[in-house]
Amino acid sequence: METKQHFTKDAQEALNSFLAPHPLITHPHHKRKIAGSVEHYLLKENAQEVTKDMLVKALEDCYPHNEPSTLRLKDPEKMMGAIKQQQAVDRENPMVQISCWPAPEAQIAPPAQDVFAFYGGSRKGGNTDCIMDAVLEGAQAGGARVEKVSFCDKNLSPCTGCLGCQNKDLETHCVIKDDMPYIYKRFLECDAFVFGFPVYTGRESAQAAIFCDRLKALTDPWRKTKFKQRRGLMVATWGWPSDSIYEGLVSQMSTILFMFGVEVISVVTGSGFWDAYYQKGTAQLDQEGMEKAREAGRGLTL
Repeated sequence: METKQHFTKDAQEALNSFLAPHPLITHPHHKRKIAGSVEHYLLKENAQEVTKDMLVKALEDCYPHNEPSTLRLKDPEKMMGAIKQQQAVDRENPMVQISCWPAPEAQIAPPAQDVFAFYGGSRKGGNTDCIMDAVLEGAQAGGARVEKVSFCDKNLSPCTGCLGCQNKDLETHCVIKDDMPYIYKRFLECDAFVFGFPVYTGRESAQAAIFCDRLKALTDPWRKTKFKQRRGLMVATWGWPSDSIYEGLVSQMSTILFMFGVEVISVVTGSGFWDAYYQKGTAQLDQEGMEKAREAGRGLTL
């Protein structure tokens, strides 16, 4: 590391191992980032050299979304155990986990009567889709009208960046002629919006990204657009068996919706959909978690 910090031999080897999967051009960036966090532990422990334990703590601070890499350094046996457990579905003790973030106390929008949901994925009946259905069951049980639109059932194109939406008043919001005008309409008029997507390669699915990009057509260049305030609920799923690994991504996606008048009051995550657990419907193995998803959906109406 190109700093004055001194690393023990095993710490330097661990750092090299962490950097190895990354392109060489990014190594200086990662080293600078890690050095700042490492300095904190040197000062905290009044130490003169960086140990492997300090380095792993720094990596966990800097890269919460890269848990597999840090776990490989911290506890290789646990890492290999997690991989092995995903090879076959254990229906008695499944690795899949459905969790809910604590709801905020303040809710700016009134209870929902009209819930519109958009599934930003390509697998109908997949695990994200299953959890969304449970959420909508809860909302319906609370007395709301519900409607779900799936990306895979619609003709939705990526944003072309033409800025036609910014340059003139368009009744359909966007110059692209596809199925997005109906989605704009329902997104703007509903009382609550449910957005679900899987996480692929450390980011939201391509379908979810297209939806978010197309929302730009609803705003003017100076952010003067006034949106109806409505409640929101987000469903996000991924393969690695940790319910917190992609908190940053979920937070970012919630902020995007907030820009368009949607206050996300509940987040439902599903994790552990690796290898054998990737098959459709394994989310339902966590029956308690599915019930939590229904309760979260009902919360939109309370």
